[in-house]
Amino acid sequence: MAHDGAAALARTPPKPYFHRDLGLVVDLGGANAVSKPLGIELSGPTAQLVARGYHCVALPIVAARTRVLVSWGINTLTGEDFVSTGFQDGRPNPLPSFERTDLYFTA
Repeated sequence: MAHDGAAALARTPPKPYFHRDLGLVVDLGGANAVSKPLGIELSGPTAQLVARGYHCVALPIVAARTRVLVSWGINTLTGEDFVSTGFQDGRPNPLPSFERTDLYFTA
């Protein structure tokens, strides 16, 4: 992106975009996860480890990483998600019920 900005300022053509797909990671909560790093299909706890590792590394601030790691540690010790929307229990909750959007919006 910086190259495109510099090219626009210099009135030169930007570099062509090239996308390199490294795979996907999806943590579904509990021991459920899927991931496909570098084309290798994984599922279950192994995929969860890859997904959570990626998400932790992707966080730019050490404080955020610490909060996430502590939350995952609590989840491991207690056996359930500390924050959950309930969809896995068959009792989906609307966004306002766990985000407390009622504090910000009025009817």
